[in-house]
Formats: sequence, structure tokens, C-alpha cells
Amino acid sequence: MERVPGASTGDLISHLGSYLGVNAGLMAMDWFQGGGIDWAFWPLFGWGIAIVIHIFSFAAGTTEDSLDEFEKFKRKKRKSSGSSD
Repeated sequence: MERVPGASTGDLISHLGSYLGVNAGLMAMDWFQGGGIDWAFWPLFGWGIAIVIHIFSFAAGTTEDSLDEFEKFKRKKRKSSGSSD
């Protein structure tokens, strides 16, 4: 199975870079405000969940077969709802 061009390594690296940069800034702000990490943990944790999902979806990859199945599903759904899209 071949990876679809849209699932690029650059997207994952960009996401990781943003995560590290923004959260480093938030942690620095939190540290300088009170001498510890109080509230900066929450965005770090929440965004970290999204990073883990992105890594798993990147590792699993998107194949032409799954895209074909999705297109079949959309056509079937449109046909059953009577939409002309």
C-alpha cells in the first residue's frame, strides 16, 4: 500500500515544531509569573493528545483503498438522501 501525497512528513514536523515553540513560551510565561508550572500544563496536555493522534494517523498512513471506500460511502449517502451534490 502506498502513502497518499497529502500525508507528508512536513505536516507532522510543522505540527511538532508549533507544539514545542508555543508550549515552551507558555511554560516560560507561567514560570516567570509564579515560579512554577501551574496553568501551562493544561494546553501542553491537551495539544499533546492531538500530537499523539497525529503521530498515530501518520504511522498508519492513508491509502488509496481507504480513500476509495470513503468516496463510495459518500456516493451511497448522497444517493440515499436524495441530494444532488
